[in-house]
Amino acid sequence: MDMLKQTQWHEPHRFESFAPVRRNSFAQWLVDGRDYMWNVSRAINMAQDVIYIHDWWLSPELYLRRPPCISQKWRLDRLLQKKAREGVKIFVIVYRNVEQAIPIDSEYTKFSLLNLHDNIMVQRSPNQFKKNQFFYAHHEKICIVDHDVAFVGGIDLCFGRWDNPQHPLTDDRPTGMEADGNTPRDAEHCQLFPGKDYSNPRVLDFFKLNEPYEEMYDRSKTVRMPWHDIAMQVVGQPARDLTRHFVQRWNYLRRERKPTRPMPFLLPPPDANHADLEALGLSGTCEVQILRSAGDWSLGLSRDGTECSIQNAYVKIIEESQHFVYIENQFFITSTETLNTRVVNRIGDALVERIIRAHENDEEWRACIVIPLMPGFQNTVKEADGSSVRLIMQFQYRSICRGPNSIFGRLYEAGINPHEYIRFFSLRQWGKIGSQEALVTEQLYIHAKTIIVDDRVALIGSANINERSMLGNRDSETAAIVRDTDMIWSTMGGEPFRVGRFAHTLRMRLMREHLGLDVDEITEEERMAEMSAQAQYEEEMSQIYSEDDQGGETSAAGAESNALRPQASYGPRRSFNHDAEVDDNQSLASAASKSSSDAVSHAGQSQRGDPHAQGSISHERDVEGFGEDRWKEAQANGLDLGSDTAIINGREVLLHRTAAGDHGHHDRTSQSPNSQSSRAAGDHDKGKSNGGLPPPPMERRTTSQLGLPHITELPSLPILDDTDIGGPPVRIDEFGKPTNKPLSFTPAGVETVAIDKDCMRDPISPAFWDSIWNQVADNNTSLYRTVFRCMPDNEVKTWKEYIEYDDYAARFRDSMAPPKTEEQETHAETEHSGAAAPGIGAPGAASEAINELEHGEKASGTKRSRGNSLHVRAPNTNEEVVNEKTPAGQEDRGMRLTTNGLNEKQPFVDESSPVQASGDVPFPSYDPPPADGAPLDTTASQNEKEKNTDRRTTFSGLEKVEPATTNGNSIYATGSVRRRRRATTRGSRSGGRGGPYELMPRAEAEELCDMIQGHLVVFPYDWLEDEEKDNHWMFQADLLAPKEIYD
Repeated sequence: MDMLKQTQWHEPHRFESFAPVRRNSFAQWLVDGRDYMWNVSRAINMAQDVIYIHDWWLSPELYLRRPPCISQKWRLDRLLQKKAREGVKIFVIVYRNVEQAIPIDSEYTKFSLLNLHDNIMVQRSPNQFKKNQFFYAHHEKICIVDHDVAFVGGIDLCFGRWDNPQHPLTDDRPTGMEADGNTPRDAEHCQLFPGKDYSNPRVLDFFKLNEPYEEMYDRSKTVRMPWHDIAMQVVGQPARDLTRHFVQRWNYLRRERKPTRPMPFLLPPPDANHADLEALGLSGTCEVQILRSAGDWSLGLSRDGTECSIQNAYVKIIEESQHFVYIENQFFITSTETLNTRVVNRIGDALVERIIRAHENDEEWRACIVIPLMPGFQNTVKEADGSSVRLIMQFQYRSICRGPNSIFGRLYEAGINPHEYIRFFSLRQWGKIGSQEALVTEQLYIHAKTIIVDDRVALIGSANINERSMLGNRDSETAAIVRDTDMIWSTMGGEPFRVGRFAHTLRMRLMREHLGLDVDEITEEERMAEMSAQAQYEEEMSQIYSEDDQGGETSAAGAESNALRPQASYGPRRSFNHDAEVDDNQSLASAASKSSSDAVSHAGQSQRGDPHAQGSISHERDVEGFGEDRWKEAQANGLDLGSDTAIINGREVLLHRTAAGDHGHHDRTSQSPNSQSSRAAGDHDKGKSNGGLPPPPMERRTTSQLGLPHITELPSLPILDDTDIGGPPVRIDEFGKPTNKPLSFTPAGVETVAIDKDCMRDPISPAFWDSIWNQVADNNTSLYRTVFRCMPDNEVKTWKEYIEYDDYAARFRDSMAPPKTEEQETHAETEHSGAAAPGIGAPGAASEAINELEHGEKASGTKRSRGNSLHVRAPNTNEEVVNEKTPAGQEDRGMRLTTNGLNEKQPFVDESSPVQASGDVPFPSYDPPPADGAPLDTTASQNEKEKNTDRRTTFSGLEKVEPATTNGNSIYATGSVRRRRRATTRGSRSGGRGGPYELMPRAEAEELCDMIQGHLVVFPYDWLEDEEKDNHWMFQADLLAPKEIYD
């Protein structure tokens, strides 16, 4: 007991965390995968002792630097193999997935790494059957090098996570690894996302991960889903604390199994010597504390000792916030109750209580929360297999804005308008795809897990805002909370306010990116200004202290350089865990009998076996550089050096810069600059010339025939851009001619917002919050709606409106594509009319509602073609019928659809004819087409075909009908029939396939897209709200799913 009292690990710490607060530490935020993976690659490359990696998913073939064609040596497995051959011990923990639910193939990851070298050891966890734990996961994302440099946050070292601040949607350029070698090897001309790295889980999740270079989609048709994420790097004592956590996890997993190969126990590192850290420049100005979510199943803690310090920190810093809370998170499920499930994490409670207090005290307080538009899972909400998407969105809507237990509901009950204090936003991107440069859009997926409070405190980690991450006894998580003592002056609410440099610069960086500013250029400008100021300061000091300057400069540069190589100049080169001992008898109680170096080196290779990696000659040759990326060939030609760097005067610089026109051949001959002009001149000389003869006489014409104005007419003024005097701007119309006529489709109230790189310095000032941030979000939302009719969207509240948006998106895609040939049309019809795959369970009210609207839009069993559509008419009328009501309880029609880059956009699979409801005007019956393909003998369709084969049924927006009160469980008790004439509809005139929205010309659509600023859009609070109120949102199978997986 006396020994326990002497160690700080036995004492209680802030937020009930296992780790104490570490002062004078260095921390650096890293936004998006590009910066994170670059820093990780640099740290791993400098490792001299040990490397610890803990990921939910790890892809061995991941390129940590891009473009891949000049960065082959920086592929993760090759980098780890290089360090293992140098004697560095590498310990890896990955989540043991259930392949049927999460297709990340951790078994392939494990054996691919084990096959690299004996110094690499891997454990997977949990064993779902032994632990009886099927719902939760090890969700940490940490990487530690030599106990002194650590990375923590939300980014896994796996496919789909690398991205840059521009977040491109497409990448259909050459790989740069082709055998001909004619492609310039740079980021402008070569792919940044090779093979499986080009991903869109909303369209199709990962598969065949043992073939990393195989494409999953047609890049000319399917866009990728951009990935926004945040992580951080810590140096010094916080890295030791993360190492202690990793050692606890490793030993707990090692203790509960009998390994088939030597697997050592590890020891936690001792606290670093503060004097050594300062001498090497490993100290800083931040207070850093490591937090985690850990419980009995994940770390062996007692049930009373479950740690939920991440939740405690969230709640506490929200409660103590003075002005502003900024959150980015993958989910937002908190403090609510729905589907007979209560969500008990207290983050939502803390927000509500803080808003009520701000309202009562008349305080300037705001909360800005950025979450994804849709969960990043395959299938759409209209599909039977989309349970994951529907359930997560149900919990999110009930947490945010729907129901009395939501944040908005509780604030309305307290007499507070929630929009005055808290708002939710999302991110979306647009681009051009294919040779036709078709306009496309996709959500920018937010995977970050960050909260910034008052620009003074920031928390970055792997924990989502939901039950799984926050309670501690479910998913295991890690995070770090940072308070910077380096305070700088800023403003908050129009008043001077001191903020921490770490949190303030992070929020500024995030808002700049979301508003569309070039963050790379701004960072470069600020860095150059800082270097210039530093040089000026040093020059002034040199004039005063000329004798002392040389030594000071040398020590400062050396300290900054050594900060990147923490083990280079002090302490033992090899640590205790480098020679960790392994018990030959696999006894859990035995200390050790042999060093891991000897034990691992003599381990029998026959103990390892993997059908994908072990014993695969092709896998070994791929790692060695004889695979798809042709590393050895590039290495022989000196073409793999484009991403190599060195530390010069304390700064990392590229050793080789690839010119834009460099095709990768150092001995290539450049074309003469005059060759093109000479060739053009030669072609001109080949033509016949009559320059020596007089011109032929011209026939006399009148002024009108010559197209000249009459003497009494003034010439038209040239079309110029008059924006400088408040006039309209000049633009190019669909015919390629300049015009200054206003765009006919421009949404009302959309005006370009002036954005400056410092406009967000005061985040709650009305000049920024209302006039810039919210205005940009509203503008972008309106523009995306006008051009793409993309979902989710606040204007879509019913399944009928969902289908109209869906149909418009299909027509918009068709308008972007070149006209199809007869053969392509026939092939598309055959594919579309195929049988649908079965659903996952019985249909619910949602499936019935979708089916009835589907049948209201088009006759069942009819192919959705352009020239031959079946039109259903009521008896004795010339008007078309839309039957909106069919009885509940119909059998499942198996709505399994194929999606594409546009979210929630794809026509329905044709269904069988609906059953007539009592009181409805019936559909006229008809027989399905014969098997031999004979034409339908339907009077309505024949008459319509005789009139116009290109005409097809269209529908306008209908008034919302209140649900029937006779039966509270269904809206189908009474039917209704809507009739309308179709001859004058806008959709008919435009040749569309239905829907009340007119397609705009491509040039105008592109010009509207150019008006979009950044990625910010409004989170759709009202999407399908009417259907959710009427219990037509969930499927019956959704109610049977275990809610612990989704909340």
